Amino acid sequence: ESYDIDLFADNLPGYLGVAFWIPIESRKGELCMQALYAMSALVTIVSASVVIIIFCIVQIMRETAIIIILRI
Repeated sequence: ESYDIDLFADNLPGYLGVAFWIPIESRKGELCMQALYAMSALVTIVSASVVIIIFCIVQIMRETAIIIILRI
């Protein structure tokens, strides 16, 4: 349990808990590096997908504009 969230409870609460910072009694706390790496990878993959989709849409629009200009 982190932050009084039971990660093994049924899915009744309707939220997802990801702990990036785990408080420890003897020290101030500890970063959870696995969670940071996983979220960084997720953001990178989603961002790359968005960039590729936007690039493809721009290329399609340019090609369509060239074809329309050549028909006139």
